[in-house]
Amino acid sequence: MQGRRTPAGGLSMRMMIERFVCLLIALAISASCAKTSRLVALPNQRPRVEITTAPAAGSQIGTYAYDISWAGYDTDGSIDHFLYCVDPPTSSPSDTTWTKTDLSRRQFQFTADSASTGNDFTGHRYHTVVVKAVDDRGGISAPASVSFNVLTIVPTVQINSPATSPLLDVVVASDLHISWLGNDPDGRASHLPVRYKYLVLGPSSVPSQVSVLADPDTLMRLAAPAFAGWDSLPGTATGVDLRNLNQGATYLFVIVAFDEAGAYSRPLSLDSNVLRFQVAVGAPVGPRLRLFNNYFDYAFNSGGFFTDPRQEVPVDLASDQPIVFNWNGTPSPGTFVTGYRWSQDIASLDDETPRPNEATDIQLWSQWTLANAATLPAIHPSGGVGIHFFYLEARDNVGAVSLAIVRFTVVSASFDRPLLIVDDTRYLRDTRITNGCPPAPHGLWPTAAELDTFLFAAGNKPWRCYPAGSISTPGIFAGYDYDSLVTYGLGPQALTLTKLRRYRNIIWLVNGSFVLNPNINDKFPMLRQLSAPGASNPLLVWLGLGGRLWLIGGGDASATVMDWKKSGTTAYVYSSATGELSPARFVYAFPHWQSEITTDYVARAVRSPRAVGGWAGAPDYSLLPAALEEKSAATDLLPPNRTNPGDFYQTNFVGEYLTKPNAITETFYDANNNSTVASVLDTLYETQGSTAGSGRPIMTLYHGTEGPPVVESGFPLWYFQRPQAIQLVDWVLQQHWGLSRRPVPR
Repeated sequence: MQGRRTPAGGLSMRMMIERFVCLLIALAISASCAKTSRLVALPNQRPRVEITTAPAAGSQIGTYAYDISWAGYDTDGSIDHFLYCVDPPTSSPSDTTWTKTDLSRRQFQFTADSASTGNDFTGHRYHTVVVKAVDDRGGISAPASVSFNVLTIVPTVQINSPATSPLLDVVVASDLHISWLGNDPDGRASHLPVRYKYLVLGPSSVPSQVSVLADPDTLMRLAAPAFAGWDSLPGTATGVDLRNLNQGATYLFVIVAFDEAGAYSRPLSLDSNVLRFQVAVGAPVGPRLRLFNNYFDYAFNSGGFFTDPRQEVPVDLASDQPIVFNWNGTPSPGTFVTGYRWSQDIASLDDETPRPNEATDIQLWSQWTLANAATLPAIHPSGGVGIHFFYLEARDNVGAVSLAIVRFTVVSASFDRPLLIVDDTRYLRDTRITNGCPPAPHGLWPTAAELDTFLFAAGNKPWRCYPAGSISTPGIFAGYDYDSLVTYGLGPQALTLTKLRRYRNIIWLVNGSFVLNPNINDKFPMLRQLSAPGASNPLLVWLGLGGRLWLIGGGDASATVMDWKKSGTTAYVYSSATGELSPARFVYAFPHWQSEITTDYVARAVRSPRAVGGWAGAPDYSLLPAALEEKSAATDLLPPNRTNPGDFYQTNFVGEYLTKPNAITETFYDANNNSTVASVLDTLYETQGSTAGSGRPIMTLYHGTEGPPVVESGFPLWYFQRPQAIQLVDWVLQQHWGLSRRPVPR
């Protein structure tokens, strides 16, 4: 058998393979049997970091707080933590302070404390955020960064007490309280600033008051942004006390507000955050007091200790019901009220005996508190009238005390007289000439004397100073039992509750022409004077006692509200929308004209289709005249001594009427507790013709539970035909009020 030949001098292929295999086995055995082995480690790969959410580089954003996110990557391990810094130093010797975090996002609140001055109302600043990633083997990534501008609206601070002024020094006491209002419009947690810094500059301060007054931003340039040396208060502070100031000296108080971003209020101004004040020499004056309730509202012109009887506040109040006094005190500039105390009928103002019982022992001083109201028990006066005194003291933080005394007359109603007619019109008055007679009446009818005759004349008497044979016509109230009062020439003090308490019913006349010509005779109706701010109106108390009222003439509503007219509103219009009509106004509370009242020219009045009555105790509305029309030669004779018929036979009058919906309703229940909502303000007459147009309520009757019955007639009764005026008078006095009348001719 012939075999393969081996190459000369060498091994066969098979032998070579076998030897290679054996070598491999040997190496494996050697490795497995070795006592130690060492592998060479690969080098650590550096991690990477990216900023994933941030403001765009170089942008200006509308906030000073922002979420910034980042992400780390490590190809041969894992991220252990991150390092970040804000605004790293740019100079080489400075060390960067890094913050370690395990999180991959953070909300940063950046400063925006630009030191710009002038009228720049924003704060801004350029910021840089740098982030690094650190892996599990301590490798640190290259930094990732972003730079941008942040923006914030600077806070504001306004000194409100004492009031700032660029022109005048405020005079204050040596102990002073300064208060302010701060606002941070874009604050995140609150709209209050986070802190305030303030500075008081005295007569020898540096910089001088003169330089600051010339340019208030002098302080800004010197102090911003750190305001080193200024006193600091938290953002919740609303004031600061300055004590032991030098009498006669002048000071400047400057305050700056800071927000969360470090931005501060600017500019400095004597209109807002710089106060110039002078410390008075002498004793301080206490708070200026105002006292009021439903029947009066009186404010003193200044603080002080008023014990003179001439400075007592006279008030009439109703008996047999609790008496409430309300008050407030306005402190002197730079001070604040620290307490009030009161008493009724205290024997001596110096008696400091504490009340054994705070609620009942009211003849002693109460404790000092900040309460601003007191309720006195109901008083039933012996003989129907009783005089009492209410004492109120107020003191401030420097110890100054004011005293006010209210002398209140408590009155109960006797209602022993049926009717009082008050002529509160302001028509032309007679003047005497050489023969003792007045000149013939002229101008629009009536003059004051002609109206008096129309209302009250006994009648059937020769007319003095008139043509021979002239016989007077009885007044339209002839046959009724009444007293009359003419208010011309009388001040409001002439009308007291002591006088009114006798009358069950009152008719009050105010002519509407006074409204459009308020300077006639340079006299205002008494009703206007009684309704003016600060006046005491006994008519209100009389109504509270249960009196019944009829207002006539076309000027009474305006008289009660014209001194509360808001500037910039429509002339001769009074509206609840503007606040001119409110629950505190007479015409709102009693006649219940509460929406809008307009004064203008009207031709006549017609009975309203809504005058149906039907409520318990209602008068018969069908007995009202169907129309109230202007006089004519066929219905009314021209008065003696009148030569111009046009002055008597007029075609319009000045009236008051409602020009907005004015529904006044109440809920009533029957025996089965079924409810019905019904009107308690009935429209009796509506306007017809002239500027007013038609359909406006001009005469109403209120019969609800919020007050006594009140009839409001926004027209002059004497304008209409005499028979119609008489019929209307008889309806109110007989059908509504239940009065009787003697059968005398009219």
